[in-house]
Amino acid sequence: MIFYCQNCGREYPKNQTPYLCLACGNQYIPDFKSIKLSESCFQNTNKVPYWKYSETFDLFDNAEIISLGEGNTPLIEYEISENNSIFLKMESMNPTGSYKDRNSALLISQLKARKINKIIEDSSGNAGASISAYAARVKIGAEIYIPNYASGPKLKQIRAYGADLKLIEGNRQDTTTAVLLAANSGITYASHAFMPFGIPGIATISYELFEKLGDTIENIFVPVGHGGLLFGIIWGFEVLLRNKFIKKLPHFIGVQVENCAPFVKAKEYQFEKLGEVQQKDSIAEGILITTPSKKDMLLNYARKGVLDFVSVDEAQTKLAFEEMQSNGILVEKTSSVVIAAIRKYKEKCIGKSVAIISGNGLKSI
Repeated sequence: MIFYCQNCGREYPKNQTPYLCLACGNQYIPDFKSIKLSESCFQNTNKVPYWKYSETFDLFDNAEIISLGEGNTPLIEYEISENNSIFLKMESMNPTGSYKDRNSALLISQLKARKINKIIEDSSGNAGASISAYAARVKIGAEIYIPNYASGPKLKQIRAYGADLKLIEGNRQDTTTAVLLAANSGITYASHAFMPFGIPGIATISYELFEKLGDTIENIFVPVGHGGLLFGIIWGFEVLLRNKFIKKLPHFIGVQVENCAPFVKAKEYQFEKLGEVQQKDSIAEGILITTPSKKDMLLNYARKGVLDFVSVDEAQTKLAFEEMQSNGILVEKTSSVVIAAIRKYKEKCIGKSVAIISGNGLKSI
């Protein structure tokens, strides 16, 4: 079992589905040190691309593989300035339109193997849509808690999969508070933020980047809300490093919006603790998280110098969104923060850089 409590070291139980450690209440995380990633994974053409890395997933033997064709997303070159371009990893091209499908495919596969038939989840939209789709695939009942300000198309998408939608008044944190009350009733909380199962699924982004670009990536820009996407990508590169596919880790840059940037504010404390912020409205609705679930892991990476955080304002985000549209790339406004950051912090783009495009723009039209 690769999943253990980051605080007390307790292994994740095989016959239960807690979202926090049963012993100390801290988070379970996967241990990259126990993963053996073989050359055969990259050569296996007999499986759906995402599932060819299944030896890193820690599924039960003979567990059902639940797939909608996730992974293997395009990597395209994007010009930033004359003689300077970056690569966009188009996670917006996953089955439900966001990177969350990499998490959901593995999370729902794990829960199905544990014979779970009903789940609850909270989301700003994308995770709710993704969980709803994969749950529908195997007839698991899903109840999704979502802030009432979420984009209309996301709400319609969740309903289309047959999930029970619970609209919560207030901000994103109010939605999490509401779902935690429901979780106390005993229903499995299939949290993309707290459950550890999906992290090895998100790590497949790292393996795909290695397949395309080898050990040449210098910088990776990632939008940050709860931090699961960023943590999963770093975790994947840790696996690559430990298994000697690469010689060093890339430099990771987590991007937040100025209206909600607790990691950027953490610089004031040398990343010893998270910065306290008051959430304000933003067009980047998908990353408005004041207390990110992966704060401890990401602050630890920041203290080690592996990771830095930057922020962009509303005008910069809007301008980047419009620029991408004019170049034929329609993304969620949340996703455009990475391009805004690259424009603002060009000095951080020395060498080959990748930006993670997390969500599809069709969700917000």
